[in-house]
Amino acid sequence: MTDALAAIALTIGVLALFGVSMFVIDLFAKSGLWWARPLVETYAPVVYTVVLVAAMGVFIAIGRLDPLAVLRVHNPLWLLITLLAAPLIALIWYIVELAVASAQVRAAGLLESGAARSATSDLITRPGLWWALAVACAVAEELIFRGMLQHAVVAQWGAVAAIALGALLFGLHHISFGVPSIVSKSVGGALMGLQALLAGSVIPAVLTHLLFQGLVFRRLRRKAVVAHAV
Repeated sequence: MTDALAAIALTIGVLALFGVSMFVIDLFAKSGLWWARPLVETYAPVVYTVVLVAAMGVFIAIGRLDPLAVLRVHNPLWLLITLLAAPLIALIWYIVELAVASAQVRAAGLLESGAARSATSDLITRPGLWWALAVACAVAEELIFRGMLQHAVVAQWGAVAAIALGALLFGLHHISFGVPSIVSKSVGGALMGLQALLAGSVIPAVLTHLLFQGLVFRRLRRKAVVAHAV
């Protein structure tokens, strides 16, 4: 198996592992165990983050992911440009996210998974946990998608294939938010993939990811305040 195919298989494996872990927890929850149902209903983002970080650790341990290689700056000028562009890129991704959310509302929630969105909204009441998960996810996802995956595919199949595959798999990793959300997450993945490619480092992509999370956090906090006032 080539490095590119191995990287794709490992990335898909993370999604499969998350799905299996949630399925097993759901089985425990249905059996009446007191600790399992909250994990499914409220802490799905925590479970995903644990799986993601654990996978990142395994990839590093087996030599598939070299953090220094994907964090090291290879083009200082483009690093500066992509860092300065991070707020704009995060905003574009956020606007696409809002457009997708609006389309789901108009479609009366068709193809939407409310559980993941509900769990994410619940975390707003725990800002410390929210930001701990946001940082962990941003770092782990960028090291895996724009680091391990993109580097392996660029080396064998070129930049276009690497960005396209990274974006698609990044979108699929967020399918728990609903099928249409694959579109918005794929757009974000493609934009961050271009950032990482130009800078030769995943650092700008991590920054963009965190800024996007900040915009989402701000929106959900405002919605929570309005709902509480009503």
